[in-house]
Amino acid sequence: MNEHLSGIWQRLTGRDFYIWGAGQQGRGIAGTLRRNGLHPAGFLDSSRQLQGEVISGLPILDPETTLAPRPGKEPALVVVASFFFEEEIVGRCLALGLERERDLISYRS
Repeated sequence: MNEHLSGIWQRLTGRDFYIWGAGQQGRGIAGTLRRNGLHPAGFLDSSRQLQGEVISGLPILDPETTLAPRPGKEPALVVVASFFFEEEIVGRCLALGLERERDLISYRS
């Protein structure tokens, strides 16, 4: 496993993690992570038409419901897999109480 994925692995200990974006970029990231032993809990997507579907064996979930604070549980980690909507997604994650360095990873990194 390369050094960057090793750093992600450490951040995932005991945490659920999701890929926000069920498009081509998100599916590619899911495949790369799986090949390196990292298994996302699912995709997050704002599209109501996609929510409830399964892509690449992973459910597509509603972001607000999935990321809502859970008492006594560590917040989920989100891998943002959208170039065009990255800032909007990050803003929504921050509004849900996630922290930029701790809980969010951009696909660009």
